[in-house]
Amino acid sequence: MTAVLDEIRQLEAARSRGDMDEFAFRLAKAELMNAIEDADQALAEQADHAAPSRGTVWQVVLFALVAFVSLTGITAIVLGDTTLALTVAVVVLAAITIQAFRTLED
Repeated sequence: MTAVLDEIRQLEAARSRGDMDEFAFRLAKAELMNAIEDADQALAEQADHAAPSRGTVWQVVLFALVAFVSLTGITAIVLGDTTLALTVAVVVLAAITIQAFRTLED
């Protein structure tokens, strides 16, 4: 922000010295303000794309819950032990979660 203020001060100084008339001053100042608005808009759009929407987060949670229940059920049927099935399901989903976060960090 200080760079913008310095730029405006330089424009005002040039106008005061007579290096630039009023029209050129207003035009240069308007161009500077438009550049700021464009940069703000680009940053806002970038922030919108970076943040996941609530719908996406809840879809992932729902998918994880369905995967957990399915994995637990299949493992319980195959192994015949519910406690062991829960343990296997938790370990597998924890590994998947860790890998997902590592992928997001890259």
